Amino acid sequence: MTQVQSYPSGKLVNEGTPEFDLAVSAVRIGNREVLCNDDRLVRYLAEAEESTDTGSTEFTIDNWENIYVDPDGWDVDQCREYLDDNIGMYTPMMDDTEEDEWREAVRDNAQPAEVLEWWRVTEWLCNELRSIGEVVISNEYGQWWGRTTSGQSYIMDGVLQQIAAKYA
Repeated sequence: MTQVQSYPSGKLVNEGTPEFDLAVSAVRIGNREVLCNDDRLVRYLAEAEESTDTGSTEFTIDNWENIYVDPDGWDVDQCREYLDDNIGMYTPMMDDTEEDEWREAVRDNAQPAEVLEWWRVTEWLCNELRSIGEVVISNEYGQWWGRTTSGQSYIMDGVLQQIAAKYA
């Protein structure tokens, strides 16, 4: 029986299971839609645009999408987890706070995403990444995914699995 490793959990899953199909679909999306690592290029262009007076801003942080989290669909637990993990802000005094106030606290205290790698992607994948809140750049020169994790293959992040699950 064929097995593959499922990410981000790392569990081995058997062929013929939904988890196996999802893992295979995510790998196929990556193989087809992630074109190349353009980290040096994007960083060089962003720095060049910031340091010169060309008027071009295609790659500066002002044109990155989803640089801040959007808590609109989050419940109290998700807001609490974000504030605790990213800002160390959670206090028990906030337990009686309404959901909208939690979301506002996230918005008020959100930090910009730290992009660690830039990957050139297809327009389709850029749109999918945008829809799940991933950092992207889309301009007349192409589309890029601003990956906020590093040190392992992008297939291990769970991002492509999240997209594959939409079509399962």
